[in-house]
Amino acid sequence: GCGYGSGDTKFPSDLKTLQDVSGDLMFKGIVTGLWSSTDFSNIATEVSQGRVRVLKTDVGWVGAGFKFAFDAVATCVRGIEDNSDARRFIWTVEGWAGTHRMAVMWTGDNYGTFDFIRWQVPTFAGCGFSGQAHVSGDIDGIFGGSAETQVRDLQWKAFTTVLMTMSGWASPNPDKQPFSWGEPYTSINNMYLTIKLQLTPYFYTLSRLAYDVGVPPIRAMVMEFPEDGELFEVSVGSGQQFMAGPSLLVAPVYKPLSSSSIRDGIYLPAGGWVDFWTDEVIEGPKVINGYPVPLDILPVFVRVGAILPMWPPTTSLTGKLPHGQLRLDIYPGGRSSFEVYEDDGVTRAFAQGSFARTKFECHASANAMTEGGNVTVAVGPTDGSFDGLPQRRTYTVNLHIPVAPREVTVRTKAGSAAVQQFGSLAALQYAASGWTFDKSSKGTWKRVPSRDRRGVLSIKFPTAVAEGFILEIPAPAYRRKSSAEVAEPCEGPETLLAPALAPEDAA
Repeated sequence: GCGYGSGDTKFPSDLKTLQDVSGDLMFKGIVTGLWSSTDFSNIATEVSQGRVRVLKTDVGWVGAGFKFAFDAVATCVRGIEDNSDARRFIWTVEGWAGTHRMAVMWTGDNYGTFDFIRWQVPTFAGCGFSGQAHVSGDIDGIFGGSAETQVRDLQWKAFTTVLMTMSGWASPNPDKQPFSWGEPYTSINNMYLTIKLQLTPYFYTLSRLAYDVGVPPIRAMVMEFPEDGELFEVSVGSGQQFMAGPSLLVAPVYKPLSSSSIRDGIYLPAGGWVDFWTDEVIEGPKVINGYPVPLDILPVFVRVGAILPMWPPTTSLTGKLPHGQLRLDIYPGGRSSFEVYEDDGVTRAFAQGSFARTKFECHASANAMTEGGNVTVAVGPTDGSFDGLPQRRTYTVNLHIPVAPREVTVRTKAGSAAVQQFGSLAALQYAASGWTFDKSSKGTWKRVPSRDRRGVLSIKFPTAVAEGFILEIPAPAYRRKSSAEVAEPCEGPETLLAPALAPEDAA
């Protein structure tokens, strides 16, 4: 078997041990997985009766070559999907062409050092060129490690699709869990894990894109900007960064604070970029040197125009997924859109068409984040359905803009109406709908680095998922319009919502 149980007890008599453990974990919202280097002969029973839903193949399945390793992973897939309604979730230590259809690959038995952080960044990005959509590596390795390397490794991996830790081999601290080093490290790790959970709708959509067309969520810079000649140059700076989907540029920190408290060589391609922490707008192409990186800061930049679908802050996904609430973090600039994908997250019903998509659009002037101006946000009707999709959903739209608007108007099938203004985020939290402008805090993360920043306009609005709505945010009356706005006025994205906004008695 796979090593569960103890002493001389053999399968199937120790199946009860597996059932007891997996049942207790399931009650806590945790899925059970098994790791094998030798045998899968009992996989049908382990899945059907032992509630196993994750499997891992180790180096024992690699030595005989491609077919041997590939067949082992395929056996795991059949074991899960032939004996349950769950979808495949396999970890494997090596892969070849085709492995991406079966498993997540991880980078082997690494050490918790800054060199291993530096080596893994181009490895993750490079795997995307080979069609491997999901790649991971043990956070802070399985050997060695320290509080600082654990934080730095977890930070950037929080902006990938999958995370893993493995305890037991390291010294002086064999525990690789994110709370094992105490404060301040636990709080920093918690902040990044919270961000990762919030970004689940974004990365889940990117995972569906990889499933459909093969484009990986974690992308080398040149994959997203193939016409930028600078990215073809040999550069430690641009080689040590990547795009998490089309909207987030991540530049991992790969030096200890004892040798440097800044990050050099961050390359921003042409276009507008926004500092994730401060909302400072930077125009590319540009190389950033001397970026301050205290332990709680990972350099992350958001592409101007980005629409990031997010869940509300949470530290756990036990129980039902929070499909009834969705937040849109929008960095307005020109015309942009994003279509979020959703399904039940567990079963294979999506393969039979049980899923949903919702499209979002934002129309604004090119310099909306620096000069302000009219902004229009359209939330389209949800197309499709799945078990767990509620009939109604509350949207919270966070617009990163420099000044508060004079008003916010919502247009629905019933007509146009002003949205009520509240004096604080705390007041808005307890209201069914409304808006507020907050310049004192990020309004997005629990813990906020103390740097100067712009404001966030938060708009909360509940609606039936089958209907859409348009938010109109005019510039303050006293603000002088820029030449760009006069030359190219912002109009509402009527085409997206025309069916949803049509009156009931329309022909």
